[in-house]
Amino acid sequence: MCSSDLDEVLSATSVGGVTVFYDVNTQTLSLSGLATVANYNTIIDSVRYENLSENPDASQDRTINLNCVDDTALSAAVAAVATVIVTPENDDPVIDLNGPNLSGVDHTTTFTEDGGPVSAIDDDATLFDIDSQDFQSCTLTLQAFPDGNLEALSAFTQFTSVSESYNPSLGQLTLAGPAPVDQFEAVIRTVTYDNLSDDPDASQRIIDVVCTDDQAGSASAMVTVNVVPVNDAPEVDLNGPGVGADFSTSFTEEGAPTNIGDPATLTTLDVDSTDLSICQAVLMGGSPPDGIDEVLAGSDFGGVTVSYSTLTATLTLSGPASKADFQSALRMVTYENTHEDPTVGERTVVVTCLDDDPSPLSSEPVTSTITIIGQNDPIIVDLNGPDAGDGYTSIWTEDEGPVTITDGDASIFDIEDGATVQFCTLVLQNPLDGLTVESLDADRTLNNGVSVGYDIPSATLTLSAQTGGAGLAAFEQVLRSVTYDSTEQNPDTTPRLVSVQCVDPEGVSSSPVSATVTIVPVNDSPVVDANGPLLAGTDYETTFTEKAGPVSVVDNVQTFVSEIGRASCRERV
Repeated sequence: MCSSDLDEVLSATSVGGVTVFYDVNTQTLSLSGLATVANYNTIIDSVRYENLSENPDASQDRTINLNCVDDTALSAAVAAVATVIVTPENDDPVIDLNGPNLSGVDHTTTFTEDGGPVSAIDDDATLFDIDSQDFQSCTLTLQAFPDGNLEALSAFTQFTSVSESYNPSLGQLTLAGPAPVDQFEAVIRTVTYDNLSDDPDASQRIIDVVCTDDQAGSASAMVTVNVVPVNDAPEVDLNGPGVGADFSTSFTEEGAPTNIGDPATLTTLDVDSTDLSICQAVLMGGSPPDGIDEVLAGSDFGGVTVSYSTLTATLTLSGPASKADFQSALRMVTYENTHEDPTVGERTVVVTCLDDDPSPLSSEPVTSTITIIGQNDPIIVDLNGPDAGDGYTSIWTEDEGPVTITDGDASIFDIEDGATVQFCTLVLQNPLDGLTVESLDADRTLNNGVSVGYDIPSATLTLSAQTGGAGLAAFEQVLRSVTYDSTEQNPDTTPRLVSVQCVDPEGVSSSPVSATVTIVPVNDSPVVDANGPLLAGTDYETTFTEKAGPVSVVDNVQTFVSEIGRASCRERV
């Protein structure tokens, strides 16, 4: 046989004791042994040509020369010739995604959430085609991709003739040529799988891989991707859609409680948990400057219960409950400061939440910054000192002189440190016996920076700081000396009311308090002036003349009888 390929052989079936031998070196099939012609004909009919090459040479036909020798050593004059025409068949490409070092042609890899792209093919994967030097394409197709467009395949094609394209709707990566098989092999080793979902489906992903030469495609090889989800921490956004996740607000002294987050848009998120287990809001790291006067408060909502610890200044919202319930409960959390003189400045409330995963994660802390705005507190005047109430009652008795209208330990108080008083006014509300008869006064000899002035038309006693504001103690001293007096000899017994107010340098007035003066009249002795008010003395002298008739014993023109409250007079000789 005319061929140099050892993959080419001749064979025959022995009959009648004839020996059949094929010499691969000379490519000669020998039939030897004495046998009948019929037997040799049978053997020659069984001669077969075979080519074991996966890529046989079809450039020339094969010729087989046949000659026989009889038992007298004579051979045929002319050898018979058999011609074999070799027709090659295309061999499919072969894919081994697992490389030569591992069994099988498939490959398994693992993707971990948030871990970045993972290699989908072994780094020594092989592509082979016995009868083609080039590939036309390779396609890698995700059989299922439950996370949709968040899943993707990609490859590195730089420095090759291979182009890459990914169809997210089909989950299919196409590597297109034509390009040499070794370039396709280099590119397919770079294929990666990625999933950008923060809550990926944990089912396995199957990637079918097929490569084609210019005539046919390979058998499918398969990549199995194990997807490992990772618990994601919850997120709290106090500001809602605004910039950042923190929140700023203010609280005004004596004002209503203020929300620590936007009450309409505060959000709680967790991409892979439906519930949260707990949230906490901590005021100033547990040590607010005004102590227990500063509080955080909230209300139970749905499955969330709320509790507050004054020891740690911590508001705890406990579940487990849905994210929606926690969101609603957090939107109702407020800050309040009941201190009468709060420390101005900023307060911070730090909020965190835990999810309900078996290995729970905490959200990143977010901060609510609350600016405390102080208010000028009014002065408090207490005419009664430490005794109950802030008013005072005194008794004025006719003709006994002035009476103090405040207690000896009456006080003027202001919650704010270093407070001063600008002036105080004491107004006699009902001078029933007249403005010139009744009056108020105070000790004018104290020389403590407080001046005293009385205005008759308004029946107002004013205590004024001589320069700027005077201290509370100085005004207290003067206030304790204020008196009421009247020169009326027949006073109206209606109690007199004195309204007292003090004003600080910022013009803020105290609430009015009242002193009540009980009026006690005294019975006065009658006074008779027989001489009348126009003449000196009270006696009267007259002359009686016999038989001239009776004469008046008093000046009947000017006689004056004065006794307040008396109704009769008697004369005695």
